[in-house]
Amino acid sequence: MTVAGADISTFEVAHVTFAVRSSTDDGNRFSLLASGAVNPKDRTRPLFVGHIPRGMAAELRALADVIEPLEPQGGEQ
Repeated sequence: MTVAGADISTFEVAHVTFAVRSSTDDGNRFSLLASGAVNPKDRTRPLFVGHIPRGMAAELRALADVIEPLEPQGGEQ
């Protein structure tokens, strides 16, 4: 999706939506939204917004490495 000259990609992770905004005008940013919120307006209001710093991808990969073995196996929920 493109909004005001910026490309926005969204990624659902459990009950949180990561919105990644790519813009050459005012920098690249990300926001976290409560996609599992009961109240619909709370699903579109960001919980956090920040610039994407150098090293963030490596930090997210490290987090994924910790979470992956904790995921349910087989028929578990």
